[in-house]
Amino acid sequence: MDNWDWFKDARILPASHKFITCYAAFNHMRIKRDGNMSPCCFATHQTRWKKGEFGLKDYWFGKQNNHRHLNGEYQEAFLNSNLHHGCKKVCGYRISNKIDPPIYDYDWNVGDERLKHALNGSSWPKVFEFEISNLCNFACPMCFGELSSKHMLGRDKFLREWAPNVFDNEENANQILHEFEEFIPHLEEIRFTGGEPFSHKLLYALCSRIAAINPKVSIMICTNGSVFNKKVEKICERGV
Repeated sequence: MDNWDWFKDARILPASHKFITCYAAFNHMRIKRDGNMSPCCFATHQTRWKKGEFGLKDYWFGKQNNHRHLNGEYQEAFLNSNLHHGCKKVCGYRISNKIDPPIYDYDWNVGDERLKHALNGSSWPKVFEFEISNLCNFACPMCFGELSSKHMLGRDKFLREWAPNVFDNEENANQILHEFEEFIPHLEEIRFTGGEPFSHKLLYALCSRIAAINPKVSIMICTNGSVFNKKVEKICERGV
């Protein structure tokens, strides 16, 4: 790839850590409101969560006879100093044009333990990003239906067919909550995005489990700041 040497030189990492192209697939996991899972929000190839068939652990650790677009594909590419084809639209383009790629952000999710953590095949993600739904009480002009239910049902209604919020379904929400419990002891940080995360009841259930299992986890919530009630206050008091 053009400018590959520029990219490697620009990374502020110990030289021995640079042979791994990106650390996102070793320390970071993301699930979207439609159930699609990927190492980061920039990856274009994703795997769909499906209750009872394909879960969080299947994505992270692999599932026998189903290896298509798993996290392991990204890890293998990164271990061989390459980009996965799902990374080329954003990071590949940026590197080719000498623009700082998002890769740099994931270099520091685990800090100086990044290499040891990446080479441990049984490592769990340290950072989890959860896009719960597009449910939102605002319709900001710069936003769109994917991230705002008001836009999806109003201004952007006929723009395209919008995917449903998988976790609006109570059975799906209960299942993901159950699966997520195994990840909580290993996490250092969880990031909730939306929509407006405080508008969805799954957020409160997840935060309650985090407080009970691993209260040291840093909870980051991308919010418009308009929802503040006793439930939100309780999250602030119990969690980090």
